[in-house]
Amino acid sequence: MKFIDYFFYMFYRILFHTFKRSEDNLKWSSILYLGLYSTFFLYTSIHLYLYLSTDLVSRAWSFPPILILCILFWGLYSLRYYVLRKSIIMELEREYNIFSRRKQRAVKCMFGFTVVLIPALIILSNYITKHDLI
Repeated sequence: MKFIDYFFYMFYRILFHTFKRSEDNLKWSSILYLGLYSTFFLYTSIHLYLYLSTDLVSRAWSFPPILILCILFWGLYSLRYYVLRKSIIMELEREYNIFSRRKQRAVKCMFGFTVVLIPALIILSNYITKHDLI
């Protein structure tokens, strides 16, 4: 869960330094990005696994499961970051500022790696399964 929290926080920081909007808008945008990346990672991983191990998966991507997963992740993340942990941004900001420069750089590198890895995974799975891109 810490990885997801820091992934959420890094999106929040990028959006804050780029757009300088209110905290609520930034939090909501970060949840949307996090839900989208989570959906693409989970759906692509499952789709690729099923395609390579069974004949159950068709060659076409299916939009309804992607939409359902996306809405499910958005709901779960909204519940987590708006209801259960309302002050998550302040907590993560405090933790992140306590980190050494080296640890902060490690968090940034993991975030950047993940942001690049998930679209690369989508492209790779489309190449392997010979699908048209979404």
